[in-house]
Amino acid sequence: MENKKKQLAYIGIIVVSLGAIAWLWLGQGMFGGDSAVDTNAVSNVLMSDGTASQNLQSLNSVTTLPYGKTIKTDIFSDPSFKELVVPPRLIVTPEELGRENAFLPF
Repeated sequence: MENKKKQLAYIGIIVVSLGAIAWLWLGQGMFGGDSAVDTNAVSNVLMSDGTASQNLQSLNSVTTLPYGKTIKTDIFSDPSFKELVVPPRLIVTPEELGRENAFLPF
């Protein structure tokens, strides 16, 4: 009886988790849409005095990227970026690695 309750609880947790993942992935446009915020719904919300809030109007510009819709690549032409060098390859000798099984007694 107890085992059956645990099994049903685990199945319930899995179903709720999968539902939440599907809702985030498909319903909110997190990966497939241009914006994670429904701009039409935001623009229709009014404050108690009948005017739209400035904060709600600014949400129309929200995108999935943190600083806008484009990624600036001008850093790659910057002289300080071009001066970066690849460090030399690290060579580790077997003596530096230590013991094969660290849990064996000395």
